[in-house]
Amino acid sequence: MSKQDWKLFLSDSKSKIEFACSVLFLFIVLLAFTQFLNYVEMRDGFVFNDPILSCFPAVDVTWFTFATIYFSLIFAIYYFSKRPNLLLLALQAFGIMVLFRMA
Repeated sequence: MSKQDWKLFLSDSKSKIEFACSVLFLFIVLLAFTQFLNYVEMRDGFVFNDPILSCFPAVDVTWFTFATIYFSLIFAIYYFSKRPNLLLLALQAFGIMVLFRMA
């Protein structure tokens, strides 16, 4: 079923153009986002002294966060690989979300 969906999706020239433009848009937005993050990292900030937060011990959730993000990414790639229309929508939505994060 997946191959048929992709064949049908790629047989339409409008879909091919929209997919290529979406990938290009996402690529440009992600390049701009890296520059934006470099700019933000170089700015001077301040340390917020939170009296309530200081009552709790620090907890390292690095591996939990890493596992959650990458499990979600692998699941999304698997899920969207069988649904080209949803993959297109997901690429566009992600690009717009990253663009709004820079605003």
